[in-house]
Amino acid sequence: FVVQVGPETIGELGVTCAMTTNVKTIALNYIDYANRVSDQEKEESLVDFIAMLHLVEDDPSTAWETIKFLIERYEEADYYAIAEETEAHRVIGLLSAGPLEDLLSAHGPAFIDEAEQFASKDRRWAWALGGTWQCKMSEEIWRRVQQAADNTWWERRAAK
Repeated sequence: FVVQVGPETIGELGVTCAMTTNVKTIALNYIDYANRVSDQEKEESLVDFIAMLHLVEDDPSTAWETIKFLIERYEEADYYAIAEETEAHRVIGLLSAGPLEDLLSAHGPAFIDEAEQFASKDRRWAWALGGTWQCKMSEEIWRRVQQAADNTWWERRAAK
């Protein structure tokens, strides 16, 4: 399921993003989107995904607060569970390779210090950083992300 998002795409879908700055509301809507299984279900909730993408561009501070809320919502054991997929895998996996990656690509210098601090003290943050790709991150930001990231879960998953 791939969605290219831009103003023309949003118009074609007839989606209007009534932006809220309530971090909890944004986060819960994002969780709802990430937990939808079928493409049809995801399409019905696409506005929640688009809202996060817009926040990264238009209100990076609120996007960062929402990312923090989401990462800290789940227990560490939910991130590192091997036997079965957890909600944390779905939600934070999508967040890592989406809004977190995009935020660090567009606004890395403003957020990388805090991300590194969190990852050094909290394995949930290291896990989340491990799910990002370089995308448009500068070489310096990407180097710092890689140093802070814990890729062990991601590497095991890729090896399956």
